[in-house]
This record gives sequence, structure tokens and C-alpha cells, in this order.
Amino acid sequence: MVAILLVCGVLPPHLVVGIYFCTPKQKDRALFYCHTFTKNGSTKHVIHIRSSCCIAVRQVENRDMQCVILLLTDKEKGEHSIDKILSLQSLCKLP
Repeated sequence: MVAILLVCGVLPPHLVVGIYFCTPKQKDRALFYCHTFTKNGSTKHVIHIRSSCCIAVRQVENRDMQCVILLLTDKEKGEHSIDKILSLQSLCKLP
């Protein structure tokens, strides 16, 4: 029982219960609209807070980019920077 409580206290809720708070469609939209920023090798592209990219990111509950990463296919993992995807959570936060 203690082990279950420990796991529940350490892991985010969607990992504990196996439920994601984002959908494959939301992941696809975020990758589509943010690809100039998230693609491996892209360096100079800046994300504007009102861009289509940030609008797509904000459609994911709590801008949970960790959830988006969990839904990536192996091919997408090879094409996109995980660090850049994670950074979208803060870059797209409205002031």
C-alpha cells in the first residue's frame, strides 16, 4: 500500500492512471503549427505568443507538452526536439 502511495505522489496523475489529458489530434496540431521551431536543426525561428503555434499549444490542457511527448511516434521523436517541445509550455503562456 505504501508503494502505491509513493508512486501516486511522485508521478503526474495522467501517468498513474494511464489517462492522457491531450489527444493525438492536439499533438498533431501542435507539431504541425510549431514545426519550424520544434524540428531538429531549426535554430533561428522565434515563437510569438499569438502565433498559430501557441494557439495550438494552448488547446492542450494546461499546455501539457509532456503529454504531447508521450504521444509522439518513433518517427516524430527523430524529427522533433523534445527540449523544444517542452519549452513551448512556458513560451506560449499568456501573461
